[in-house]
Amino acid sequence: MKTSSLIISITLILAAILQQNFAQSCEGNCENGNCINVNGEAICECFDNYVGKKCDIIDPCLKTPCKAGACFPIVNQIQGTSFESVSYLCQCYSGFYGSNCEMAVIVPKFS
Repeated sequence: MKTSSLIISITLILAAILQQNFAQSCEGNCENGNCINVNGEAICECFDNYVGKKCDIIDPCLKTPCKAGACFPIVNQIQGTSFESVSYLCQCYSGFYGSNCEMAVIVPKFS
């Protein structure tokens, strides 16, 4: 009986320590989002219109660069730094092409 009580006590102490460590790792990390625990790692879940590891970059898709397609933000870590760069990728709707889906496919009409 004493062994199981000891195990429960140790488990509760470890859980409290892990929770405290998680709270400290989240502190000030998410500028425009919520810090969540994913497999013991502090991850920012960004609010709408923000991207990036710390949710500190405005989503480039807000400017609707894709004329006839869906826009997806691309965030890259700049190698050797803690900085991120952001760009976007357009996935064009059927019948459109170009980096911003700005060109329509012209289908010739046969009579």
